[in-house]
Amino acid sequence: MNILSKRTLIYIFIIFTSLLFIQTIYILVKLKSYMEFEISNKKEEFYYSAYLIHNLTDFTYDSILNRYDIREMMANIEDNISLKDKNRLALYEKLRPYYINLAKYNITQLQFHTKDNHSLLRFYNPLLYGDDLSHIRQTVVYVNRTQKPIDGFEVGRLVDGWRYVYPMFDNNGTHIGSVGVTTSTYNIKKMIEQRGPLIADIIIHRNIIIDKLIPSQYKKYTFFKWNNDFVESKDMVDYDRLHNRIAYKNKIYSNIIDKEVRDRMERGDEFCKFSMLFLEPKLVYFIPLKNPVTHKNNGYLVIIDSNLHT
Repeated sequence: MNILSKRTLIYIFIIFTSLLFIQTIYILVKLKSYMEFEISNKKEEFYYSAYLIHNLTDFTYDSILNRYDIREMMANIEDNISLKDKNRLALYEKLRPYYINLAKYNITQLQFHTKDNHSLLRFYNPLLYGDDLSHIRQTVVYVNRTQKPIDGFEVGRLVDGWRYVYPMFDNNGTHIGSVGVTTSTYNIKKMIEQRGPLIADIIIHRNIIIDKLIPSQYKKYTFFKWNNDFVESKDMVDYDRLHNRIAYKNKIYSNIIDKEVRDRMERGDEFCKFSMLFLEPKLVYFIPLKNPVTHKNNGYLVIIDSNLHT
C-alpha cells in the first residue's frame, strides 16, 4: 500500500469518526430536549389527575362541608366543653352518609381541625382526636394562619395523600378551624395509569414516614427495593403484583438505578432516565413530591413510559 493510500484511509477514518461524533452529540442533544419536554408532559398529567379531584373537593366543600348547619355544628363542639363529645358525634353522624358516598369517587379521608391545629374529628378514625398536628400537617397550619385553601401532597399521622384543606368559619364569619379532604396516592397512581400505557410508582422518603406516622402505621409500607431511603405503600405493591408487573419493573429499575440516580433522589432532583432494556426505548421519569407549604421533597412520582413518540 503506497503512502497516498494510507493518507486517504487516515483522512476517511478522521472524517468518519468526526461525523459519528457529531451525530452522537446531535442525538444526545435531541434526546435531552425530548426528555425535558416529556417530563413536563408527565407533570401535567399528574397535576391534571389532582385537578380532577380538586373539582370534586371544591364542590364537596361548597355544597356540603361549608353549609350553615355544618358550620354551626362545628362551632358548637368548641363552644360547649361539657357537650364536646356529644356534639362531635352529632357532626360525625350528620356527615357520615356523605363520607360513605364520597368513597365512590375516591375520596378516602375527611377531617376537621381546630383553629389551633388539633384534630377535631377524623371520619376514618373518629376515636382518634385531640392530637396536635402543628409539626405534622403544615397544610393545616397554613390554612389556619392565612385562612386560605391549599392543596398538595402531604404525609399525616395515619396515611399519606393528596390533601385539599379549606378554612372554616362560624355563621358570624369568625374563623373556627379548617377541614381537609384527601385522596390517596394509590388513587392518583391508578388515575395516571388510566391516561396511557404507563406504570406509576409513588415512593416516599422513609424519614418522612418515621417522623410523621404513628408507629402502628409503619406496617402499611415496605422498602423500595432499589433505594432503601424510600418506601412504598404495600397496597400499590399488591396492585402491581396482581397485574404481573413486579418482575418487569424490577428489571427496568435494576437497569437505571445506580449511585448517581440515588444521589439525585437524595437531593430531590427532577430528572429522567433513558433505557433500552428488552431492545425497547423507555423513559423513566422521577418527579419530586414536594410539600406545598415547606417545598421540601417528600418523595417521588416515578413513571415508566414505553410508548415513546417518534
